[in-house]
Amino acid sequence: MIKKTKLVQFLIFGMALLFLLQCKDNQNPVPETQVNITIDINSAEFNDLVPGSYKYITGGLSGILLYRKNFDEFSALERTCPYEAEYGTRVSVDSENELYLQCDTCQSRFYIENGSVTQGPSEFPLKTYNTSFDGRYLRIYN
Repeated sequence: MIKKTKLVQFLIFGMALLFLLQCKDNQNPVPETQVNITIDINSAEFNDLVPGSYKYITGGLSGILLYRKNFDEFSALERTCPYEAEYGTRVSVDSENELYLQCDTCQSRFYIENGSVTQGPSEFPLKTYNTSFDGRYLRIYN
């Protein structure tokens, strides 16, 4: 009976240790910053923001890329590259393929609609901000 108890304890300890070793910090390294921006989409500055287009705007840590998915949906992505967040490197829309953002320093690529990683070395997507749109005013917030 004692041997079975020791064996069970050993197996539980081994599984717990294996679980802890596999866990790593999955926290996006881009620091949190307060964002609360309201944009009048009908203003002259945003007249050219049609579905499938984007604009760089001030906000977040290193700026925000605002992408208009369709008439009612937007994505707002932090421009700080998660791979080199401590250096403040910024992503920009790829001049050869505007569906992607690229960090010219580490060469990570991200999909413009949601910030997901399409090419490393970054293991983390771009930080996204919430958006709400009432037909005229777009709010970007966290």
